[in-house]
Amino acid sequence: LPLAMQRGEIDLHYQPILDIGTRTVVSIEALLRWRHPTRGLLLPERFLPMAEQSNLIREIGMWAIRRALDDRVQLGLAEYPNAAVSVNVSARQLAEEGFLGTLNAMLGERNFPPGLLRLELTESAFIENPERTIALIAELRRLGVRVIIDNFGTGYASLSYLKNLPVDGLKIDRTFIR
Repeated sequence: LPLAMQRGEIDLHYQPILDIGTRTVVSIEALLRWRHPTRGLLLPERFLPMAEQSNLIREIGMWAIRRALDDRVQLGLAEYPNAAVSVNVSARQLAEEGFLGTLNAMLGERNFPPGLLRLELTESAFIENPERTIALIAELRRLGVRVIIDNFGTGYASLSYLKNLPVDGLKIDRTFIR
C-alpha cells in the first residue's frame, strides 16, 4: 500500500449527490480507489483496514482531502458556487493531534470556502470516544465545515442517539433501508 501511494495507484473517483427536488448537484463525493497492477480496481474495504492497522490511514486521508479540495478548485469555485465536496474521514484520522490545524491550513492555502467541504464520518467515530469526537465536530462546524454521518444504521448507534450529535446530515446505509 505505501508503494501504491508512491506510484500514484491510489486515486479519487467522484459521484454526484443530487437534490432530487431541484434536480441539481449539491455535492460531489470523493471515493477512494486503488488501481492495483494485477488485481484491477480495488474498493476501499479491500485496502483501508490495512491502512488503519499500519497508521497509513492518516497519510491516505490527508492526501484524499487535499486532492478533493484541489479537484474542486479546478472544477471552478465561481462557476459552481454551491456545489460542495464530500470526503470520508476515519475516526482514527479525526483523533490525530493537529488534524484541525492541518485542515484549516489546507482550506486557507486554497481560499476554499469551508462551507463547501463536507467530512463524512461513520458511526464508529462517535462510539469510540464520543466526548472528544463531539468536541472536534463542534470545532469543524465552527470553522464552517459540514459534518455528515455516513453509513448510518450499520449497528452502532440508535436513532435517539442522533439528536445529541452536532452534525449537518445523515447518509443512511442501504442495508438499513432494505
